[in-house]
Amino acid sequence: AGRGVLLPGRVSGEGVGWGVGFVVAAGWGDDSGAVDAAATDAGSDAASVDAYFPPDTFLPEAFEATRPLVDHVDPLIGTGGLGFSVGSVSPAPQRPFGLARPAPDTATEAGSPGFSHCAGYNHFDHLIQGFSQVRPHGMGIAEYGVIALMPTDGMDESKTNKVGYGNSFSHDDETVEVGYYDVTMADGIRVELTAGERVARHRYTFPEGTDAHVLLDVGHFIGELDILDGEVTYDAERNEVRGHSTFAGGYSNRFGGMTVYFVARLEQTPTDAGVWSEGVLSDATTMRGTAAGAFFAFAERSVEIAVGLSFSDVDHAAMNLEAASEHFDDLRRATRDAWEPVLARALITARTEREHRLFYSALYRSLLMPTLASDVDGTYRGFDGALHSVHRDGLESFRYYTDHSLWDTFRTQGPLLSLLYPELQRDMVESLMAMARDGGFVPRWPLGTGYTGGMAGDSADIWFGDAYLKGVPFDVTEA
Repeated sequence: AGRGVLLPGRVSGEGVGWGVGFVVAAGWGDDSGAVDAAATDAGSDAASVDAYFPPDTFLPEAFEATRPLVDHVDPLIGTGGLGFSVGSVSPAPQRPFGLARPAPDTATEAGSPGFSHCAGYNHFDHLIQGFSQVRPHGMGIAEYGVIALMPTDGMDESKTNKVGYGNSFSHDDETVEVGYYDVTMADGIRVELTAGERVARHRYTFPEGTDAHVLLDVGHFIGELDILDGEVTYDAERNEVRGHSTFAGGYSNRFGGMTVYFVARLEQTPTDAGVWSEGVLSDATTMRGTAAGAFFAFAERSVEIAVGLSFSDVDHAAMNLEAASEHFDDLRRATRDAWEPVLARALITARTEREHRLFYSALYRSLLMPTLASDVDGTYRGFDGALHSVHRDGLESFRYYTDHSLWDTFRTQGPLLSLLYPELQRDMVESLMAMARDGGFVPRWPLGTGYTGGMAGDSADIWFGDAYLKGVPFDVTEA
């Protein structure tokens, strides 16, 4: 028996705003003081409240969000914060639950502590130490953040690690939109990023007079990761670089490390190329080690590179690359377009543009992780280390997802997916069941291709049960 009232005059970060209180018929208020005072002044019955605060006096009319809905999403929300207020969000362009998440990995002169750089990017930093292809979202442990590309002016042995090839930048020279990241670094080199589901695209624009080089570092890492192995091989005939990076982070070290495979296609032909290991440059075409990489010189002022990614092997990374043939602007447009119908599953009315921005920015973030881990042909690497197919054993096909932060998400993201995206939720449930078939038991916190055992509880059981009660179709008997 109560109603909400608006108390004018509260100060917010955007100027004078309205505070929302709730007054019940018995005269009880919350502990804010202001609401109790309002209840006392207005009296204890609803009629008195109406007399003191006439209905709708201060309320603007609610209105629907303007289209396109992607314009209401701010990808920078949550990219900063201190201590346990850190957002662990990256501005990486990506598709819903996409594998490819290219973005800058940032730091200060003091470094990049893992807890404040779990996704590689922190808005308080002013240095960029490479643009890696994969990263987590919203986690409290640094993982992935490997296979970095970096455009640079000239090349020497000092630039064979992320400290040496790092560059400073300002947020004034940064543009972040759904499906697109753009920054011009202090030396005038412009970097643009976009992504498909399994392919990251980079476009670099070098100022006149620059000795245009691009570095590919498989020894790159974020936070306190360890690189266990890496390999790069340059194929001049195909104008491609192939290889992998194997790393061990705070969770992936629990199952012996995680490998990401890649094939990077250079859209322009280099005038020179080489590799390095442990800081030593070489004119060879292949190199392996924990601190290995490759470099390329270009005559063109504009250079575009596409990177196909896979958890399965290099051949599937190449297959994923071939399946995404769009060039930069086309891929950027397609990714932006892919988000619109997804966001449109929730159409709301609100009383301010700010509320629309907060809602759609939050909905967008709820669809960034888990991570798509099956290739275009349905292959995925299971928790037994073997390759499997989503088409096997007569089962209905599904898309295989990993990186399920179940102890956080069973009570929030899971029910949201069941309500708004039941077809996606079915894939999530089928993925967790596939992990049990391949690895022996239902995971608690699966990352990449292995069990981490992170956190507590049997949250997958609740995820299954909630999905079933909300009508998501799957084999509940097997679950």
